[in-house]
Amino acid sequence: MTRKRLTGFIAVIQSVLCLTHLFLYETWTFSPGGNDAFGSIWIKLGFGLLSVSFVAASLLAFRYTNAVLRGFYKAAAVWLGLLTFLFPAAVFSWIIFGVARMARLDVNFHLTLELLFSAAFRFSYPGIRIWGSSYPGVG
Repeated sequence: MTRKRLTGFIAVIQSVLCLTHLFLYETWTFSPGGNDAFGSIWIKLGFGLLSVSFVAASLLAFRYTNAVLRGFYKAAAVWLGLLTFLFPAAVFSWIIFGVARMARLDVNFHLTLELLFSAAFRFSYPGIRIWGSSYPGVG
């Protein structure tokens, strides 16, 4: 793979990850009442750092090997695995919110989101636990 194609591939993957994290952030800070609920600067920075963590860890892992980098890569991979459950939970929260609005039902958006995110954490836990303890060559 040429350097140009690799750079394009990394740019596409990183763009998808950034947009996914932006969607999660906007979902978390959404306020159905219209009063602009805002997240703290730390939440924004946290989502920003998490959005670049996996690509950064992967690129560094191609070049260097040490315990700190392995820990960073493992944490980034766990977060990316969790993201695969959090993203559909956020999508379903918007679907539930939209259907409830069309049915003129008053649904607490954040309670729905918290329940779906809790389910996402619950369903992702076995994969994280198995990946971290059962595969001897990993981590």
